[in-house]
Amino acid sequence: MKEEKQIDVFVSGDFCPINRIEKLSMQGEHDKIFNDILKIVGKSDLSVTNLECPLTLETKAISKTGPNLKAHPSTINSLKYAGFDLLTLANNHILDYGYKGLKDTLEICDIKGINTVGAALILEDVDKPFQITIHEKKISIISIAENEWSTSKSNGNYGASSLDPVTNFRVINRTKSDSDYVIVVAHGGHEMYSLPSPRMKDLFRFYIESGADAVICHHSHCFSGYEVFKGKPIFYSLGNFCFDNEKVTNPIWNFGYAVRLLLKENNIDFEIIPFRQNDKDVGVNLLSGDDYINFEKELANLNSIIEDDSKLQDSYDKFFKDYEEMYLNFIQPYSNKYIHFLRRKKLLPSIWKKKRKRLLYNIIMCESHRDMLIKTLK
Repeated sequence: MKEEKQIDVFVSGDFCPINRIEKLSMQGEHDKIFNDILKIVGKSDLSVTNLECPLTLETKAISKTGPNLKAHPSTINSLKYAGFDLLTLANNHILDYGYKGLKDTLEICDIKGINTVGAALILEDVDKPFQITIHEKKISIISIAENEWSTSKSNGNYGASSLDPVTNFRVINRTKSDSDYVIVVAHGGHEMYSLPSPRMKDLFRFYIESGADAVICHHSHCFSGYEVFKGKPIFYSLGNFCFDNEKVTNPIWNFGYAVRLLLKENNIDFEIIPFRQNDKDVGVNLLSGDDYINFEKELANLNSIIEDDSKLQDSYDKFFKDYEEMYLNFIQPYSNKYIHFLRRKKLLPSIWKKKRKRLLYNIIMCESHRDMLIKTLK
């Protein structure tokens, strides 16, 4: 009987080739971007990263909240040089420069022979998984994102694949029927928060129950922990892979990890690959020494919280308290910073009384009311 070969799948988080990385890439100095992680990417059977912005020269940005990101199309050469085979595109920035920005990105990836998944120019292709056969095993990658500006739900007939439990279940279930392994790559969560919300934990476990063999998440710009549920791994955030932002002083931005999924005999094992990225030193560098020891301790701490539902809820409640005032400000009918300051100091009452808050709560919580509210705001 022929022995089954192990399949090595490398998956990393957000790759956004802007600022210093863009300059290095356009100068052809790809080694300075990836450094010692190159040897790991290159030897994998399938290497995947999340392209966190369009590669385009388009100048017309869409109207949205948050920054509009893009990079020069030639930065694709760094990904090609490193040996990446597949880019997940379902994220909250891939449509920052509209249809044209996405079109340019898909075209340059096609020219360079790099596959993409998670975004498309026609609705029929948006939710299609990427499928590949390696060592006689069929592997499928599904890429989805929370609904922030870039998904087809926001744009009607093109864009990124949406995080939607009903649609996601159908896609996962259908894909599993003709695949040996199904890997779900999700883009979502709370930025700069190192844990999943209880909702996310429940949802990602549901994806495993739907047929996924692994769930891997990114977006929060910091790494989180992981768990093994029903024998299948769930990684709640990989953190940034290579995302240069010299304005960010919070060190959690600069640490992340990649995952090597080791597939054999219908089993999934894995290896965590931690690194530091783009602080005073540009590029990605594997951790060693005290940095590695501290990473291991923090990862173990995060895992212990994820394992305990009550601890996870307590952590989320504390996180919420830090942002409660900000979200209350979002729904006030004024946007003047001085008025917000007065309200925070309790010198100005909230416009929303308890009765009004109950109304808003019900409109948002009730699915039928929420459908109408979304159509109204859209």
